[in-house]
Amino acid sequence: MIRTIGAALAIATALAGAPNPATAASETLRAALGMSKHLIYAKNFLKFVEEVNKKGKGVVKIEVIDGGESPTPYDRVAAVRDGRIDMAFGLGGPYFDLVPEAFALVGSDIKTMELRASRAMPPLDHIHRTRMNVRFLGLLNSGIRVHLYMKVAPRLVDGYLRLSDMRIAGAPVYRNFVEALNAELVETGVADAAEPNDANMPDGVILPRIGVAGPWVRKGYRYRIDPGFSRVLTATVVNLPKWNRLDAKARALLSGLMIEHETKSYFALRVLRSGEDEFLEQRGLRVVTLKGQGRGLYVGEFTRNTWDRLKSHETPFYSQLKRSLRQQ
Repeated sequence: MIRTIGAALAIATALAGAPNPATAASETLRAALGMSKHLIYAKNFLKFVEEVNKKGKGVVKIEVIDGGESPTPYDRVAAVRDGRIDMAFGLGGPYFDLVPEAFALVGSDIKTMELRASRAMPPLDHIHRTRMNVRFLGLLNSGIRVHLYMKVAPRLVDGYLRLSDMRIAGAPVYRNFVEALNAELVETGVADAAEPNDANMPDGVILPRIGVAGPWVRKGYRYRIDPGFSRVLTATVVNLPKWNRLDAKARALLSGLMIEHETKSYFALRVLRSGEDEFLEQRGLRVVTLKGQGRGLYVGEFTRNTWDRLKSHETPFYSQLKRSLRQQ
C-alpha cells in the first residue's frame, strides 16, 4: 500500500509540473466565493485575486462570480468538481464528506506555512485530485481559532466545563464534540452569524474568533471560552482538468501567489484579532479561560473526535497526515 501511495504521489507531482503546449496564451478562471464577500476571510481571497490579475496579465486572470451566479456552499463543491466553475474558495465543511482527510486540518494547531514545510501539502493535493477532481491550491486565513460563546457564565466544576442540557448553535461538523460535552447542537452556519435570530436563541454558539462574533455579542453572548478548540479552514481549489490545461507559467504564478498570500493573510488576521478582541471586551465580552486538566480535556475532546472521525473512513493517509500535522 505504501508503494502504491508513493507511486501515485509521484505521478501526481509529475502531472502538476508537466508543460501543456496546447494551452492558449491567456486563460480566465471563473471563481465562486463560499461566503459573503464582506467577511474578512473572503477579503483575503479577493486580495489574492487582485494580485493574480495584476501580475498575470496576458497569462491568467480570475473572474469572481457574483450576484445570483455564485452557487450555494454545497452546490459549489459539485460545481467545481464537475467543471461548471473553475475555482472555488470557502470553508472546508461542505466537502468534508467527499474529502474526509481535509477534516484533519481543523483539529490541528499547525499554521499553513508550517504545513507546507512539513510536506503535508503533496498528499493533501493528491487526495483532493483523487476524491474531488480538483487541485488543492492552498489555505488562507490560518491561525484563527474557533471558540464557544455563551449567554451566561459557563458552569465550571473543579475546572471542568459543564454544558449539560444546554443548546449550542454551530456547524454540523461540531455535533460529536458538542454532544460529548452533554449539550445539544443546533445546526447553523457562519453566514448566519451576521444577523442572529432573536427567536429561540440557543445558550451558546460556536464561532471563529474574529469577523463574525460581534453581532452575537450584541445579542447577549457575552462570554467567550478560551482556548479555541478548532481552527478556521478556508480552502482554495481549482477544477483539475482546467488546472491541467493551464500552461506552466500560469500554474507557477497561481501557486506562488497563493503561498505568499497564505503568509500575508496569517499576519493580517493576527493584527485584526488583537483589535477586535479589545473592541468586543470594551462592549462587555468576558473571557473565561480553562486551565489545567479541564483545559486539556476540553481541547483534547475535539482533537480526539477529529482523528476518530478520520480513522473511521479507513483512509490510507491516516498515519502520514497525523505525522505531518503534528498530532500524537
